[in-house]
Amino acid sequence: PAGTGGMKNAVSRALEDRHLLHTSPRSDDRTRWYELLSDRLVKPLRDAAVEAAAASPPGTYLRAAQRTLSLSDLNSADRYARLALRAVTEADHRLRAEASSLLGNIAYEREKPAEAEPCYRQAAEEYGALSDRSEVAYQLAAVGQTLIEQGRLDEARDQLLRAADRGPGDPVLATGLARALWRLGEGQTSVAILDGALSIDAGNREAIGARGEILADLGQAQAALRDLKRMTSPMPPSIQAARGLALAQVGDHKAAWMSALAALWS
Repeated sequence: PAGTGGMKNAVSRALEDRHLLHTSPRSDDRTRWYELLSDRLVKPLRDAAVEAAAASPPGTYLRAAQRTLSLSDLNSADRYARLALRAVTEADHRLRAEASSLLGNIAYEREKPAEAEPCYRQAAEEYGALSDRSEVAYQLAAVGQTLIEQGRLDEARDQLLRAADRGPGDPVLATGLARALWRLGEGQTSVAILDGALSIDAGNREAIGARGEILADLGQAQAALRDLKRMTSPMPPSIQAARGLALAQVGDHKAAWMSALAALWS
């Protein structure tokens, strides 16, 4: 499961990506078989001298890190991202930011928020050098998430509010920030953030659903139902549950019961 031909699977996958190998599944034993893309490659490979590989450009390492992370190979992704950071110049802020953010993602995937935090902070600093406010906002939001996981709630709230200031109007960012702040008891602030995003993109489904959930939790049933009734099937269980809560608040108990059951069955 972890290796092919005495090497890690990441090697064979990389050669497949570069069109040197192709693969086919073997149904008899559920293994994967790699072979050369063409027999014409056999002689050149046999005749080739074994030489030390030249150092790859940092962008190549970064793409390899992204590829291996997508395959859930966290160890290889971590190694490639660190190679990218070592190879990149101090002046290439964007690549340094991308590699740092990727290391943060890897640490977060490993459930190590304390290790992810400084990586996201470094990425925010690098994006700040490029005056990329949107990316800075995303990295600050990621810092906020790691602080929540560490139980540092006051610091998390500050970071999330800073992120909201730097990324107004982005529905994806706004939805994530609103949900995180809602977890911290900042429901009204969350609604205000989503109001701003929806004033720019009024039809964004994720933002509408998030605002409806939060309004239901705040006891603003009529406003919540205006949002939640705009959600079409299939609806996630959290939306069904919020709809049930809002319907119960306005006294429609039969419909509330049906929404609650739908949430449980989803």
